[in-house]
Amino acid sequence: MKTDDNAPTAAAPIVAVLLAITDLRPVDWFSGKRLPLTIEEMAECHRCGRKHAIVWTVEVTEQGQPPQVFNVGSQCGKRMIAEGLLPDLEPASVKAARKAARKRNTDAKRAEVERHARRVGELVAALDMPEPECTARRVKKYAGGLDLDAWACGDVHTTTAAGTDADSMRRRLADDWRRARAAELLTDVPDSLINACWSKHAFIAAAASFAAGNNPEHLIEKWS
Repeated sequence: MKTDDNAPTAAAPIVAVLLAITDLRPVDWFSGKRLPLTIEEMAECHRCGRKHAIVWTVEVTEQGQPPQVFNVGSQCGKRMIAEGLLPDLEPASVKAARKAARKRNTDAKRAEVERHARRVGELVAALDMPEPECTARRVKKYAGGLDLDAWACGDVHTTTAAGTDADSMRRRLADDWRRARAAELLTDVPDSLINACWSKHAFIAAAASFAAGNNPEHLIEKWS
């Protein structure tokens, strides 16, 4: 069959995939609001050349060519969808990309906070912990007549019903002592960092658990 060499050829298909949507603005964890960025802190859009705080990372593959990754602003990303340049970017894809970006941000912050908790736990574990002991028996009575025992571990004191299992009290006092020491070592850990993932109480409990040689999986909760 004779072909016309001058006939227009079909354009090579372009496949675009939205890899991530990232908001570069930091969060004020006390107000929950995004903080403004300077122009220098924003990312340059590969499409319009302007600076943007919200960045779409798009991988574009043209037939026969290696894939290329571009960063575009959110408005340019929406225009590219409207123009048909990003044919496979359905609303579900945008939602999935935003969710993936949030998860990466959450995981990164959680890992940083966990690293601080481990470090504080190691500092606590290096301290000499006093031996938990019962310091006085039947120190007073409740109105109902229940006798109490006094226990102490260094500067940590408590009372409990007389006859309470001694081993469980020693474990409890030792854990309370570790928590008290961990609370004293938080001065170099920013509250904003702790509150990004955990409450301060959970952070102290996790550090104390690390100090005891445990891995507090039940305390390592995802920030949401």
